[in-house]
Amino acid sequence: MKMAAPTVDVCLISGARPELLFQTLDSFQNRLLKKLNISKCIANVDLFGGDESQRGKCVDLVLDYFRQAEVYTPPVPHFTAAVKRVWERTSQSIVLHLEDDWLLREDVEPELLFSKLNEETRALKFLFKEKNKNLQRDGQFDIDWIRRKFLGITWQKKPYNRHSTSPGFFDGDFIREWAARMDLSLDPEKQAKPFLNPHLFEYVSRYRSELVAGLTQPELIMDIGRAWRNDHGVMKQTVDGRSEWKKIPDYDCCSDR
Repeated sequence: MKMAAPTVDVCLISGARPELLFQTLDSFQNRLLKKLNISKCIANVDLFGGDESQRGKCVDLVLDYFRQAEVYTPPVPHFTAAVKRVWERTSQSIVLHLEDDWLLREDVEPELLFSKLNEETRALKFLFKEKNKNLQRDGQFDIDWIRRKFLGITWQKKPYNRHSTSPGFFDGDFIREWAARMDLSLDPEKQAKPFLNPHLFEYVSRYRSELVAGLTQPELIMDIGRAWRNDHGVMKQTVDGRSEWKKIPDYDCCSDR
């Protein structure tokens, strides 16, 4: 007899880009969301990438897929505040975190994944191409290295558990504590690395993040935000631990369209 899936909360971070959000929600609905018992969806729709009319379309899309969703539309876009806001409002033991610019490429059976969340592993992250990970070669856990150099030569390497805010399942207590330790002046993911926010890094690095590949292909999700940025002349930069999106000056994309 097939066991019922545990109840989960869904967190969604979105800009005012309805064309991307629709693709994201449609792919996840057909391949994962319909298999979950969803307690609630907490969504933040920032005024990024579009105007108020487009943000309104995004809010409508969220409510189409999650009828009882809590949707926040702050007056000023702030990525870290958005992540903190939705994570803090979760209550379930398992949380699915989504962003508006990813496609789920194949079916996911959630009951096969949830047993992987335990005292040591607090996140299950869907693998994507830009992660540059070969699980057979590198192992299934997301590990990075603190490298110490002298005269340009690495003389010491120390491994640590790396965590990210890309789509995946999280232990609920884990991300609520992550949110509580966030520094709003820093990118929510970058500050989970060494040196930027020691109070946060000390906590998240205690636990593992397991990378989940597809059954028929290595990359389970695909980043469609990069193509959007290229089409709209938007460049993403990280400056002092903060992510910034800037318009490329005099950018002219596809003028023949």
